[in-house]
Amino acid sequence: MASDNVVILPVVTSLSLPPERILNAALEADLDTVLVLGYDKAGNFYFAGSEASGPENVWLCEMGKHKLIQITIDDE
Repeated sequence: MASDNVVILPVVTSLSLPPERILNAALEADLDTVLVLGYDKAGNFYFAGSEASGPENVWLCEMGKHKLIQITIDDE
C-alpha cells in the first residue's frame, strides 16, 4: 500500500506503474470478473481469469483494447 505521505491519484498516466499498485487497485475495485495478463520476471507469459468461458475472456480483452484505444485517441 502507499506510504502515509503519498497520495495515489486516480488518473491515466503515461508512466509505467508497479504491478502491486495495479493489483491492489483491482482488489479495492470490488470486481465481479477479472482477467490478469502479464510477464513474470523470467519473461514467461502469465494468464489467469475468474471467468471459465473462453469467449468471455476474449470479450474482456477486446473491451480492454477498445478502452485503451479510446484513451489514446482522447489524448491526441
